[in-house]
Order: sequence, then structure tokens, then C-alpha cells
Amino acid sequence: MPRSALAPLLLGLCAATLSADEPATRPITAAESVLAVYYQDHGLRSPAKDPGLILAAWPDGRVIWSGNRLRGGAPYRAGQVEPKKVAALLARFENDGLFADEKLNQARFGPDSEFITVLVKAGKRQVEMQSWHELFEESGRHVALERGAGPLDGQRRLDVLRKEPADYLFYRLIWSEMRGKLSDLIPAEGTPTDGKPVMKAGELSWHAAM
Repeated sequence: MPRSALAPLLLGLCAATLSADEPATRPITAAESVLAVYYQDHGLRSPAKDPGLILAAWPDGRVIWSGNRLRGGAPYRAGQVEPKKVAALLARFENDGLFADEKLNQARFGPDSEFITVLVKAGKRQVEMQSWHELFEESGRHVALERGAGPLDGQRRLDVLRKEPADYLFYRLIWSEMRGKLSDLIPAEGTPTDGKPVMKAGELSWHAAM
């Protein structure tokens, strides 16, 4: 699809989905267009539970977010931004070439672990980045690498990362950029919501409180 045609398409999606009433269920992974960040724990000893939503934004400008930037979860807040702001960010990602790099979709976490997913969908274009590095490095005593992760053992994290392959450092650069730009969608004001994310049959969605 030509880049020049993407922005009108996204604005059309915004107009089509804008509603005066909040729907009871908003798809996330199955949405036609969405920007989302969420946490999952696949640990063998971890209790089975739905993912922790960190942030989700839809083309109509609806934004749901958690105050916990790493693991999401309640309490959640809901707010509204201009739909054109969401469309502009999706168009920016397209123009930057985000959707053209298939390597970004390679999962970067170990077995039986917790990880964060950054999902960006615009029609048939999608990037799904999954990594454990933010969680693994939370304590300041460990570092995530291209091939595994482990303790720093007295080394400085940036000194260790400097030796990593360029492709892995590029991945982390794009990850940081996306996380920052998605966080910029959070409106200045929001209201508490008792809704919750629900994973069913492998599809994640947001269920508003009834």
C-alpha cells in the first residue's frame, strides 16, 4: 500500500469505529488496527491468569492504561485522545519502515518466562515484538543478551551490551522508541475503570465493566 494512502485509510477506520457508547468488548490482538503493550507470565510455577495490560489505544482515540509500566494490571484508567493522533502515529511507523522488518517479530525471551509484548497493527500490517529484557534487567543486577541472559557479576550493564551484535542492539533501539511513542498517547487526564483484559482462545481483548 502506498504510504500516501495509509493516513486516509486510518482516518477512515477512526470514523468508522467512533461511537458515542463505549462497547462492552474491544478486541486487541484481533483488532484491525491497534497499538498495545501487555505483560504475560509463562512460568511453570506461575498461576494461570490473563495478561496484564500496560497500554492499549484504538483508532477511535480510546486509550486504556495501567500505572504499572512493566507488568500492567489494575487499577486501570481510561481516556480519550484525538483519533488523528493515533492515525498519525501509525502512519509514522509505516513511513519509518517499521512494518517492513520481519526480524522484529522474532520472540526474544526464554522458555517458561515472563515477557512483554509490543503490538502495532494497521490493517494487514503488523509488528509484534516480544522480549523479556525490561523485566530481566529490572533489578539492575542482570542483563538480557541476544543469546540468553544472566547476572552482571560486577560488570556494568552498558559495557556488556556494547559487545552485543548490531542486530540485537537495533532491536532494543526500536523497542525503546516504540515504548516511548506509545506512552505519549496516554492522555493527560483519565477516569478509573473496572474493566479488564481477557485472553480467550488465544485472543486478547478488553472487557468493560458491566
